[in-house]
Amino acid sequence: MEKSLIIAALFTLCSAILAIPSSSSQTHVQNWAETLTHKEEKITKLHFYFHRLGDKTGVPVVSQANITGPSPTDIGSLFIKDDPLTLGPELSSTQVGYAQGMSATVSIRNAAIVESFTFVFTDGAHNGSTVAVLGSNFLLHEYREMAVVGGSGVFRLARGVVSYRTVFYNISTGDASVEVNLVASHF
Repeated sequence: MEKSLIIAALFTLCSAILAIPSSSSQTHVQNWAETLTHKEEKITKLHFYFHRLGDKTGVPVVSQANITGPSPTDIGSLFIKDDPLTLGPELSSTQVGYAQGMSATVSIRNAAIVESFTFVFTDGAHNGSTVAVLGSNFLLHEYREMAVVGGSGVFRLARGVVSYRTVFYNISTGDASVEVNLVASHF
């Protein structure tokens, strides 16, 4: 348990340090904000896939919590992920970015996780931009929704919704291909 507390403290410290903007980025964002009153809000719809590659793109940081005992849902587990995003359902399809963040198992009764992650786009018109997503993901439901809670680059001040539909899942390896439909309102 002590190890998990140390990891959590290090993660919080690193997050706080990385969140401190440099003076040049502050100036850039301030200049952009001054023009905001002249900008019209846009709606962007994106369709892509992310791929969980078992333990290759999802790393367990904390295994099942000691106080929960054996649980069929592994409640209390925490994973850090770095899943590739592609245009098509096949992993060999054109890669457009990564889904990077955390997921934690949160239910004793259901296969449910709470996820906090960022879609980091590395190709095309959205290259260098991000969309932040947060919410509950009930893994066995055919259709799931989570909230878009922010973004950067072309997705500044984003809000919206992202939906998931699992295309492929291998329970023994943990590999999965998930269809993503994202609708975001932004400036």
